[in-house]
Amino acid sequence: MLLGLHATPSFSQNDDFVKQFQQSRQAMLDDYNKFRNTILTDYDKYMQGVWKEYKKFKGDVRSQVPKPKTPPTYTAPKQPEKPVTVKPKMPVSPILIPETPAEPETPKKPDPKAPTVRPKIEPVKKPKLPEVKPDIPDIEYTGSGIELPLMPAVAAVPVMPALPNVPHVNIPASKQTIDVNFYGANLQMQKATRLASMSISSTDDVVNYWKNLKQSDLKEVTQAFATESRKMGLSDWGSAMLVEKYIDTAMPNASQNEKIIASQYVLANCGYNVRLAMCGNHVVMLIPYVEHVFEKSYLNIDGKRYYIYPNVEDEGSFRSCELPKGAELGKDMGLRFTGKTVIGDEAKPFRYEAAGITLQG
Repeated sequence: MLLGLHATPSFSQNDDFVKQFQQSRQAMLDDYNKFRNTILTDYDKYMQGVWKEYKKFKGDVRSQVPKPKTPPTYTAPKQPEKPVTVKPKMPVSPILIPETPAEPETPKKPDPKAPTVRPKIEPVKKPKLPEVKPDIPDIEYTGSGIELPLMPAVAAVPVMPALPNVPHVNIPASKQTIDVNFYGANLQMQKATRLASMSISSTDDVVNYWKNLKQSDLKEVTQAFATESRKMGLSDWGSAMLVEKYIDTAMPNASQNEKIIASQYVLANCGYNVRLAMCGNHVVMLIPYVEHVFEKSYLNIDGKRYYIYPNVEDEGSFRSCELPKGAELGKDMGLRFTGKTVIGDEAKPFRYEAAGITLQG
């Protein structure tokens, strides 16, 4: 009974803690969304400010060193051998050296008249050395000291997670629809109709057109891009390509500058850190990628690489509006597909050939 009485307050305290955590988390999300919306709400005001000039840098060049034709094999580094400890059984026996025999006395000078007598020469006796048996030391074997590398464990083949069962966005009956052909898949999406056309050749024109997009119904389509991208398992770059396909379909008669600004407007509202810039009369998007990109020109803004899309061959300087320091500008764009990707509901045959390799299915 006492245990039950003591346990009741602890559950109550735990519930309060969970509620407080959820409230604080929701408050943080609300602050982020409010801050993010503030950036988007005032984006046209920032564009009315100073457009700073930036120098274009050439992208990094990939290494031209040819790759090996056969895969390299791993060779374990040589490890130093451990010293061998020698333990002799007994000390080595000393070798006895015999004494040198005394020299014989010099004989007297013989008498020439006396008969010749040859002296008797005693043979020299070899000293008898003691028999010494070789002393073989007892060696304690402690191993070679070379550690063999362990065989690496075979990594398990990753299983791609199944795509989430996300329904298509419900389009109100009062809204017009268009069919977007996205790499063979026909996606029915809401058509943005209040898109005024205008000539764009200066930064003031860019600002005015961005204001027109804020007054249009293009923002209503933003949720559809997030939903369709998640349904197909697209990467960030795949989502950007979907936005580009939609803008081409919804605005077939618009200029390239208008399409670039409209695509940037949608991507910014989807939460991406995508900026606008001008080089001469050309409008481009500035996209920071998560991965390292080669042979793609970029601008360096506040120590961050913003890659130019689409590429502009002009060597002149680029101008881009300054945004407040420390502002939450959105996330960088990833190029990798990290999961299963299925575009369309029906499987279709394909065949690709490149560098002597053919993929088909």
